[in-house]
Amino acid sequence: MELFRAMQKGTNGVPICGTGDLMLGARVPIDVRPDADGKVWPGRGGMSVTPGDPRRLPTHLRPEGLEKGTGRLPVFAIDLDALELFLAFRPDAKKPDKHGYVEPHGPMMLDDFQATLFRTAPHWREYRCEVRLLDIGNS
Repeated sequence: MELFRAMQKGTNGVPICGTGDLMLGARVPIDVRPDADGKVWPGRGGMSVTPGDPRRLPTHLRPEGLEKGTGRLPVFAIDLDALELFLAFRPDAKKPDKHGYVEPHGPMMLDDFQATLFRTAPHWREYRCEVRLLDIGNS
């Protein structure tokens, strides 16, 4: 299965790593909330992704060429098997076919979690939506 995410693209063609909006990383305290010791835990949030099909992305994040999308950022895809050993995908219980989280596989210090997410950057590839034009012909 593939996971999809709209993100800013760096000059090297991979997602920009960071803790800001639409970067490869988790925002604190929006995506994750470290405990008093600075650890993040499975089942408590992570970096948002859309499983299986980029058409399931929210309209404002879906590329303009893909089913009523209005998003202007590129969408990247990663194969679930390419996630680092210490990361896991968890479907969102409220909408498992449309949203999920890449979160730590076990308790992890926030900085280690971010670094582990950042190491996945080379595995994300830009999704190219195909715009299909109807060939009417000259009849």
